[in-house]
Amino acid sequence: MGSLIRVLWRAVFGLVVLVGMGSLGGCGPDSLSGATMGTRYRVLGEACPDGLPEARVAAVLDEVVREMSTWVQDSGLSRFNRAPPGEWFGVSADMVRVVAAAAVVSDATEGAFDVTALPLVDEYGFGPGAALADEAVQVDYHLLEFREHPPALRKRAPLQVDLSAIAKGFAVDRVAELLAGAGCRSALVEIGGELRVFGTAPGGGAWRVAIESPGEGFAPGTLILDEGGVATSGDYRQTGERDGKRTTHIIDARTGTPIDGTLASATVIAPTAMQADALATALMVLGRDAAAFAETHDVAALLVFRSEDGFATQASPAMRASGAFGR
Repeated sequence: MGSLIRVLWRAVFGLVVLVGMGSLGGCGPDSLSGATMGTRYRVLGEACPDGLPEARVAAVLDEVVREMSTWVQDSGLSRFNRAPPGEWFGVSADMVRVVAAAAVVSDATEGAFDVTALPLVDEYGFGPGAALADEAVQVDYHLLEFREHPPALRKRAPLQVDLSAIAKGFAVDRVAELLAGAGCRSALVEIGGELRVFGTAPGGGAWRVAIESPGEGFAPGTLILDEGGVATSGDYRQTGERDGKRTTHIIDARTGTPIDGTLASATVIAPTAMQADALATALMVLGRDAAAFAETHDVAALLVFRSEDGFATQASPAMRASGAFGR
């Protein structure tokens, strides 16, 4: 486990790695799916003693939306965004864990990953609000504070926080933990491309995860995992146009503009889906510097760059060492 991953692990205040050790009762995988967070979710569980806890899965997903969605006006995060700066605002312990984990990635990337970039997301038409109108609103994660006891956030300037680049992964982890606690021997949980697995795949052996293609006619490959989280971030998922130029929903808070398209996608393997989610987005913002960052910080990443011939893949040293890609 690389140095950045170790620090990120400590920042989530004890979130556990699942190893798939549960009851051996039951036979065959169960599945459920549905809509959440503007996308689809899928859950596959095997040898769950009482079947998949569908109602509890739905409750976990609803709770994350209720706490962390910027598209829900009365969510905890939306209320914090409307609150004035300077005072501690009570939030859930889960939200503090997510903000703490985001801060680690922000520090490591020197602001390439910044959850206070919601005004910029709105400005380019990818957020829930109107284009930036209040020049007093700032974008700077350094101005966002958190505390664990009692759980609260504070902004030292007018800020608007967006957790969409990390909350989906966190929701995946919460559901995976729920299934492990319910005694499922193995499971796959996926929300909009972010996923986590533990145990063995149906039929035995490791899980095989196909990496999403950033363009027609190109297949990045397949990951083979025993357990852990995977996330792919790509500039092709949400696009728009401004002044005749293509734009994407991934914004570089350092420049205030969408990323330049050098890097088409970044896939990350990490102990949790939350970690993978944040790091994949951070690598997309880093663009040309993503490979060097992944090597320096021991991030297991598969990068897909655009080239004159179409696409070119580059696996980080940690990805190659993991044996998950191409084994």
